[in-house]
Amino acid sequence: MKEFLSFAEGLADASRALLVEAARRSHRGERKPDGSPVTPIDRAVEARLREMIGQAYPDHGIVGEEHGEARPGSEYVWVLDPIDGTLPFLAGFPVYGTLIALLRGGVPVIGVIDLPATAERWVGLTGAPTRRNREPVRRSEEHTSELQSRRNLVCRLLLEKKNTTQPSPPTHRPHPQRACSFPRHRIPAPV
Repeated sequence: MKEFLSFAEGLADASRALLVEAARRSHRGERKPDGSPVTPIDRAVEARLREMIGQAYPDHGIVGEEHGEARPGSEYVWVLDPIDGTLPFLAGFPVYGTLIALLRGGVPVIGVIDLPATAERWVGLTGAPTRRNREPVRRSEEHTSELQSRRNLVCRLLLEKKNTTQPSPPTHRPHPQRACSFPRHRIPAPV
């Protein structure tokens, strides 16, 4: 599993390099058929990760947010979301990242969350403690409360930005609402 973990982190490194460079420029998003946003950067990052997986593990499956499935019935399947948080990415908020998982027999064995704008990475491996920037994660009520306060602030900022920049409501549940766990039918006014 260590080989796969090292490879997953290499995928995250490649994604981070592309996203850091892309964040220096402005981008236009478009809507996928399901109404969710996508950019050419989403597609380019996923294409690069698929290329790396195909070269290293041609028999592994891939399920991606932007390019669909390839060999989803394989024993090992990589699951990719090149930019989780496309709306914040487009708005210039540093709360987007790449999600990478490896499933074995349909069960997750590795998970990586990489946030390039803040240089943070969480790595989970079955049977091992979760790590943030290579250090084991500790959970305490004080830390959890601090994270929730930060999350609430980010959510308010995202919603305020969304409410001033999006001319028509989307037909899907936008990322800021999912991240903030707001009900689909009600978006609270910014405070």
